[in-house]
Amino acid sequence: MEEENRVFIIVDFHHPNSFACSICDIYTNFALSIALYLLIEGDSAPLYRGLIESGLGLDWTPPIHGMDRGIRTTCFHVGLQGVQPGADIERVEAEVMEILAQTVKTGFPKERVEAVLHRQEIALREDNARFGLQVILGLAGIVNHGGDVQTALSIQKMVDRFKLELAADPEMLQKLIKRYLLQNPHRLCVSMLPDAEFEAKQKVKEAQRLEKVICGMSVEKKEKALKDG
Repeated sequence: MEEENRVFIIVDFHHPNSFACSICDIYTNFALSIALYLLIEGDSAPLYRGLIESGLGLDWTPPIHGMDRGIRTTCFHVGLQGVQPGADIERVEAEVMEILAQTVKTGFPKERVEAVLHRQEIALREDNARFGLQVILGLAGIVNHGGDVQTALSIQKMVDRFKLELAADPEMLQKLIKRYLLQNPHRLCVSMLPDAEFEAKQKVKEAQRLEKVICGMSVEKKEKALKDG
C-alpha cells in the first residue's frame, strides 16, 4: 500500500447515561446492536457502500470498529483505513453523517432485517467448544456494572420482543439511528497519519537520551558499565 493511503480515521459516537443508555439497559442495547449491524456489516450495508465501495477508504479498522458494549456507557465506532490525506479526511465524517441521514429516510430492506434476526436465533443453537467461553466473556461487562445477567441471557425473548415492536412500528430502526447517532452531540473524529521519518526520529531521541545518561555518569560508573557489559 502506498504511504499516502495509510491514514486511519475513526468516527466515534458515545452514549452517555445523560443522553442514551448504559450497558445495563440490555434490551435497548440489543435493539441498537441490530441497527448498527445493518449499518456496517455486509456488502449492502449503507456505511460499507458509502465508505468502502465508493473508494473513500480501503477497509474497516478492527478491532476499533462497530459497537462496544464492554464499558459502562456503550459507544459505536466507524473505523476506516486507507483514506487519502488532505480533503478526504474532512470528508469522512461528513459522509458518515450523510449516510445516517439517508438511512433514517429510507430504512433497511425487510429481508436484511429478517436475516440478521435469524442469525441471532441460530447463534443460540450454536454448538462448539468455545460457546461457553464466548457467553462468559460477553457477559463480563454487564456483570461488572451490575446488569441483569438473566435478562442478558434471554436472547430469544429479546428477539421476540424486537419482532413485535418492529411490526408495531416499522420505523423503529430508523428512530434508533436518529436518536443515538444522527442527533447525538457526543461525537468524536480521530485521524491517525503515518510519519515516514518516525523510526529515524526515534533513533535520534534514543541517542540523545543515551548521551544525557552518559554525561551524567562518573568515571567509575562508566568503567563499571563497560565491565558489566
